Amino acid sequence: MVRTWSATTKEKARTLRREGKTYGELVGLFRVPKSTLHYWLKGISRPSEIVKKSKENWLKDVQKLGALANRNKRLARLKALEAEVKRDVLAADLSLPSKKTILAMLYWAEGAKGRNEVVNFANTDPQMLSLFASLLRDCFPLDESKFRVRLHLHYYHKESDVKQYWSQLLNVPVAQFTKTYRKKRGMNKTYRRNKYGICFLKYNSMALKEELMFWAHRLADRVVIGVNEAKK
Repeated sequence: MVRTWSATTKEKARTLRREGKTYGELVGLFRVPKSTLHYWLKGISRPSEIVKKSKENWLKDVQKLGALANRNKRLARLKALEAEVKRDVLAADLSLPSKKTILAMLYWAEGAKGRNEVVNFANTDPQMLSLFASLLRDCFPLDESKFRVRLHLHYYHKESDVKQYWSQLLNVPVAQFTKTYRKKRGMNKTYRRNKYGICFLKYNSMALKEELMFWAHRLADRVVIGVNEAKK
């Protein structure tokens, strides 16, 4: 038996279409085949503003899905890269000469190099400062009383908390911290904040600073000469 629909039903479908309903929504409402709807709604289009809005919403959804897919790809790539690097690091040579090499390169990049300077290494990155302090102690016999720490802080830093943080991280007593420098920046200015200020880790030895710089320069000479020789 062929099912029929009343004129009232057909007109209601046409009215809803003019109001912006999609074919999918109308199929669900009237339980009618899509081919039949096409016949009922011949010549009737959804309002242009609704069509435009639907396209905009669709684009937003597609963009969100695309961004999520890219994020998941990036996370997967980073996870694989981290695992590969971890294996390489665990297999890396960490003999004393290798550690001195890392230490010298760190100091060449971030340390004070003036003629009359002692060892003076500055950064905002706690991990980098912790690495430098650990390598320095591991590579050389040191007098712990020669360590000094100076902080450069902004108005938003609580000095006592920041001092305690760096003291524990670097294993240098607060009593060996020198006067804190407060950077003169207005509270209304916009600039990138850091959590623990700038930390200057000093070790009062000009000879040790000179050794680190000699090590860095001679290593650079060796690498450059080796690369140039390989090109010949």
